[in-house]
Amino acid sequence: MKINARIIAINLALTLLFIFILNFCSNLGIFLFQEFNNYLVSDSKVGLPEFLQNQESTKVIYQEFAQIPSQYKPFIGWSRKPFQGVTTNIDANGDRIHTNQVSNGNLDKSVYFFGGSTMWGSGVKDQETIPALFNAVSGFPTFNKGERAFTSRQELARFINLIAQNEKIQTAVFYDGANDIAVHCRSELNVNEHLMTQKIRKLLVANSKNSYQQFINYLDVAFIQGTRNLVSVLVLKPQNYQEKLLVCDEQQDRAIKVAETMVNNWKIAHDIATARGINFFAILQPVAFIGTPKLNHLKEVDVYENYGIDLQYKTVYPLIQKIIKERGYQWIIDYTDIFSIDEPVYMDFVHVFANGNQIIAKQLYQDIQSYLSK
Repeated sequence: MKINARIIAINLALTLLFIFILNFCSNLGIFLFQEFNNYLVSDSKVGLPEFLQNQESTKVIYQEFAQIPSQYKPFIGWSRKPFQGVTTNIDANGDRIHTNQVSNGNLDKSVYFFGGSTMWGSGVKDQETIPALFNAVSGFPTFNKGERAFTSRQELARFINLIAQNEKIQTAVFYDGANDIAVHCRSELNVNEHLMTQKIRKLLVANSKNSYQQFINYLDVAFIQGTRNLVSVLVLKPQNYQEKLLVCDEQQDRAIKVAETMVNNWKIAHDIATARGINFFAILQPVAFIGTPKLNHLKEVDVYENYGIDLQYKTVYPLIQKIIKERGYQWIIDYTDIFSIDEPVYMDFVHVFANGNQIIAKQLYQDIQSYLSK
């Protein structure tokens, strides 16, 4: 009897050890998969036309991008931690900065730029972001308040934070469209929620559990979670992404709500700005699915279309444009056709090379000057 109990205990211990090792290897596999995917992304970008002459520099850009940690920030969600690199530098405020700001003596004409990763400058050096190039064109001091995956609602919160702290803002620019649709058209999120909403909810639920529930949670992390996540990444996520993730093309009410909410966020920011003597402009940013940009250098276009990403923008962008026209907001500028030129600009469906940022910076300076001179 004692021998049988001993055999059972040994077999149970070996089974638990096997499950633990499988779970550990699954976590390791996910980590390696993500790292390899980051490598493939950066390696694929290196081969794009605008990067061919500076392949080593491009590799450094994406290597540094992967190294920059983020941190929780109240009201806005997250921001980058300070970072010093060769191509990318983040200051103590979590803002991307560029050296040698050009000045024409108008130090009081500060321009603050808000947006997602396109404004932040994914895929380009510090000196090649929209704010940096706008500074080079205008000579006005510029501040890059863009952040990865930010929507107009997060930008509004950050704008309010800065005003509450007596930041000296002369002109504010919101650059939106891509993330509001990519995030707010997701089936598991509500409109005006941000990308990390579900993750934060799960953490709050986990922290509110009693001792027994927390013990069960620890067992899940140690023995099951990694394997479950690996199965989700390899098997379930591709199916769910294609079939359930983005729904604005099938749900007209949702699409209208996404469009109205973004414009309303802009209007609230505009009203706050004008009440304090701040010039405010909102830009409907270009995406590869709208207009007639040159895309034959992009291999991913068919993939985006297979996942239905293009349908979200083809559904919501016309609604945004309709709202802007009906309300007659002159401070909103539509840049959706700005890249309809015979020149490769996009590095994916939304991020652009330095030449694209240069086009935006020059046109934006002209449009702001024209508007303010009226």
